[in-house]
Order: sequence, then C-alpha cells, then structure tokens
Amino acid sequence: MKMMKKIFIMEDYFLKMNIEYFIDSKKEYNIDTIKKVKCDIFISCYNDSERVLKIFTNICANEKIWIIIPEYQYNKSEYPKGNILEGKSYNEAELIISTIGNYLKDKSDLSICIDVTGFMRPHIIFLIKFMYISNIKNYNIIYSEPSYYSKKSDTSFTESDVEEVRQISSFEGCHNRNITNDILILGVGYDHNLMSRVILNKDQARLIFLFGLPSLSADMYQESLLRFNRVSANSIKVSNNNTFFTSVNDPFVNANMLSNIYKHIKKKQEKFNVYLCPLSTKPQALGFTLFYMKELQKEAASIIFPFSSSYSRETSKGIGRIWLYPINL
Repeated sequence: MKMMKKIFIMEDYFLKMNIEYFIDSKKEYNIDTIKKVKCDIFISCYNDSERVLKIFTNICANEKIWIIIPEYQYNKSEYPKGNILEGKSYNEAELIISTIGNYLKDKSDLSICIDVTGFMRPHIIFLIKFMYISNIKNYNIIYSEPSYYSKKSDTSFTESDVEEVRQISSFEGCHNRNITNDILILGVGYDHNLMSRVILNKDQARLIFLFGLPSLSADMYQESLLRFNRVSANSIKVSNNNTFFTSVNDPFVNANMLSNIYKHIKKKQEKFNVYLCPLSTKPQALGFTLFYMKELQKEAASIIFPFSSSYSRETSKGIGRIWLYPINL
C-alpha cells in the first residue's frame, strides 16, 4: 500500500512538467560514437579516470584543453601532455575565472564542449553561471558514466575531512532572518559523511530528500541506499512526504522535479529559506543549477556544499554511457 501511494505521488509530480526544461534533451553516445561529436574547443578536467582520459582522446576538436585543479594534488611532473590551464585556487569562482574564463575571452562565437566528469560539483555549478554572465549561452556539456565504482558501497570520493559547509559563489540568496521555516533539499549520493555534515549544518531545517532513481545502474542505487542508511540512522525521518525520486543522468528532469517540489512548498508556506545541496551525480548538480538560475535567483534560496581540499583521482572503473547535454540559457 505504501509503495502504491508513493507511485501515485510521483506520478502527480511528473505530470506537472515545466516545458522549458524539456525543450533541450540529452543525447547518448559510447566511446566509439563520441568521435562523431565535433567542436571548436573541448575542455576537460584532468584526473586518472579512464572515462576522462579516453573521451579527451576520442572527441574531435580544433583545440583541446586540460584543466588542472588543486583538489587532485598533482605534481607538475604528473601533468598530461598538451594544452594545460593550471588552476591554483580552492575557491570555485577564482578557479573557473582564472582558467576557463580567461581562455574563453573573445571566443563566445565558437562551438564549445565541456566534459564535467572530472570537475568538482561546485566548479560545475559556478561554471554555468559564469558562462551565462559571459554571454556564452549555447554550448554542450558532456558527462560519462562509470561501469562501476571501484569500492562499491565503500567508495569514498573525498580524501580529507570537510573543512566547511558554505554557499557556492554566485548562488548565495538573500535569506530571511527567520530560520524556523528553513528547508534543505538534499540530492542523496554515496558519501554519507558529506550528507551528515550538511544536515548538521542545517539542523533546524526541514529535510527533503531527492534520491537517484533511475540510477546509473541497479547496483549503484542499492549502494547509495546502503550509504544513506548510515546517515538516516541518526534520527532522520524519511517518509512519503519528504522523499522524491528522479533520474541521476538527466539534468532537465532533475530541474523539473525541483521546480514542482518548490512550487508545492510555496503553496503551503509564504516565507521560508530554501537550501539546495546536490550530492549525487554531476548531471544532478547541473539540474540543480539550471533550476536555480531559472527560478530562484530572486528568491530566499542558496546552493550549499560541504567543501574538502582533497579528492580521489580515480574512484571508478570502465566507461558506461556518455551523455551530451545541450545548454541553452
């Protein structure tokens, strides 16, 4: 009975589709067909993942650029060959502006493709805002799925403790002083430590969980639940009223779901602060960003994130599906 009730709730939300999120649609490739994608400029963030390295090799572009970020802690002797833009700042805005921002000056008329697989989620979120304010409103984002995570449900993406939970640059809302009606919408991912830190940071907020289903694979969904159970054991209430499901590889569906959730809340409450925290896949983070930019920029809303200074260079094995997302803002 509970499962049937849940299905009816989710059908109601999906029926209310905001057409602006579905004008664009993702395109699926594999490591061979990705060779058909052509662009003037291709940008990727370097790490040891096979799915990052092979896409960089196989895609067709006039110029290919590697971004080096400090979170992976590469020495110069470990840098790849080719055109390199070295980012030295741990702040997402400073890093994007000093690398991609400087490089793309006077290049807005060229076709641009950015592989976000190796970037940190705060980098991706700020990148979308930066491209918009730079009047680069039409470009492609690529994300490649792993075949599986190397340590299954024990996979850890961070290699250092969370140093702070804060708002992502340019996504700081003008919040109400009254925090009694705060709402935290959490994209549920693998790392239970990150989720715990965010929930603790907003311990007065009402929680809404966004689970990734359909997942990248059935195994990954089960692994995510195992990790989430380590969080939910700490007196966190999960019910039909605060639990939603949406595809982890479709940012447009994610944005639509968030839009419907937010509109549903506004019908019941007049004043509240809302905090978004995408801790699932990179495409989910992209969906959170699109939703925020289209609907929340003048609202009491922020995107927050638990920041660490060190991340694993490789957490996955193999290459699954490769997605191309056209961004038209």
